[in-house]
Amino acid sequence: MVVDCLDCLVYMAIVSLQYL
Repeated sequence: MVVDCLDCLVYMAIVSLQYL
């Protein structure tokens, strides 16, 4: 990942959970 920020990781986690 190019970005390494807490908000980005949280956003990615939320998006991943929505696809489950």
